[in-house]
Amino acid sequence: MFFVDIIKIITHNKYCVQNLILIKLGVLMQKLLFSLSIISIGLIVGYIIQKLVQKGTIKADVNLAKQRKILQKIALLALNPIATVGAIWILSFDNVRIFFMPFIGLFAILLGGFTSLLIGKIL
Repeated sequence: MFFVDIIKIITHNKYCVQNLILIKLGVLMQKLLFSLSIISIGLIVGYIIQKLVQKGTIKADVNLAKQRKILQKIALLALNPIATVGAIWILSFDNVRIFFMPFIGLFAILLGGFTSLLIGKIL
């Protein structure tokens, strides 16, 4: 909303408006590229470690499959949502109720899932 107010004030100079829009887009692209670079670096490091294990340079633990599954769950359920929200969901929390929207959605999904399990066991 801050940029909208500035654009309204400076509408007489179209180059200023274009520069402000480009700055806003640049900030959004920086955040998106940062998140994508973290993902890319993680994939590259994982691939390098996999090749070193295959060559025998690094000895892998027997429980490597179990550790891999735990790390995948952490990445998918914890890190990816945080990176996505940080990169894309730009929102001011002036109104505190907006902050609780994801939790309300999660509660609705969990309530529906537990209700369906309960009804499934009854039937």
